[in-house]
Amino acid sequence: MRRQMTALIVMGASVLMSTADAKTAGPVSLAWQRFEIPEFGTSVDYPAGIFASSGPSKKGLGRQFDSPDGRTVRSI
Repeated sequence: MRRQMTALIVMGASVLMSTADAKTAGPVSLAWQRFEIPEFGTSVDYPAGIFASSGPSKKGLGRQFDSPDGRTVRSI
């Protein structure tokens, strides 16, 4: 549960920073999706309209998510 909350906080902060930078680019569709690791009972909702999965994370069983401009990379 603690790991899930930490991931949500990090993703939420990333969304706020990304949408703040995009003010001149127009509205951003968040299109939230869920990423799950059933073996551990972990799930994280992430804004798929901002981050796209770019493959497995460098460590562990998760995934890496990148912003379209490449400035933000998150691993879950």
